[in-house]
Amino acid sequence: MALAATFGYHAEMETIMSDFGELEIWIDRQGEERYTAQLRFRQAGSEDDRVTPAVGVDLDRAALSSSELDPGKYGEGMAAILAREEISGELEQARAVCEAGGLPLRVRLFLGPGAQDLHSLRWETMGDPRTPNIP
Repeated sequence: MALAATFGYHAEMETIMSDFGELEIWIDRQGEERYTAQLRFRQAGSEDDRVTPAVGVDLDRAALSSSELDPGKYGEGMAAILAREEISGELEQARAVCEAGGLPLRVRLFLGPGAQDLHSLRWETMGDPRTPNIP
């Protein structure tokens, strides 16, 4: 199932209007050591979704492994996923829309069926790219 179709299916399941913006980051495998990310943003009170095209993301597993005992540094390595221009631009746009409306932004991460190996990463250390040392 295509990611956009998955987002559409999820959106149909959620019929209750929310009082927050929602940004979903969907990561899946593409090839041996390559992953893609696709984002879906839904503004509070809207039924319309904005879905980005899938873009490649790189995970520096060696750097993550070497910083395993330093949560701040590990979190910076994880936040690098969000630093890609297409991803950071969508994140900033979603944040601006929510801030303008005085509403929170909920960010959810989904790992696709091809990205099972990413479950072992310490996603909880990923912080806001604007403040990389604060998880």
